[in-house]
Amino acid sequence: MTARAPDPKDSTKADSAKGKGASPKKPDDKKAEKDTALVDLTVELVDASNVTARLPLSRFGVARRPLETHILRRADREKQQFTNPFEIVLQTYVMPMSEFTKVSPQFAPDRLRSIRLVFDRIAAATVIVDDIGVSTVDPAFFTVARE
Repeated sequence: MTARAPDPKDSTKADSAKGKGASPKKPDDKKAEKDTALVDLTVELVDASNVTARLPLSRFGVARRPLETHILRRADREKQQFTNPFEIVLQTYVMPMSEFTKVSPQFAPDRLRSIRLVFDRIAAATVIVDDIGVSTVDPAFFTVARE
């Protein structure tokens, strides 16, 4: 086995001009960094007596980011035809009232008057709200299935 000699350097490139006042070109590091900040907010419930109970949304599940999708094989055509490279997928959160009464025992869930979403846990984010509802859930929904 013979060792291969290194390829000769191109003397026309900027790096050969070192020492002559020219500086080498730096790579463009301006690519957008991926946003990894967790999206979170506070869910605030208020009863008829103005007793407030607050919990972070993250206690009931992680807010998922939009799913990046690619439909066409050619990225240039995809950018022309579609404004966003992602699809919004709505999520469902089940928040038992008992969790709110644990943090605020005076809170009366049967006298619920308002539900507020307080955006206090992240500097900037987009949150899409579709439906908010209150229902009685079968306790079996909260049990863990065992095999």
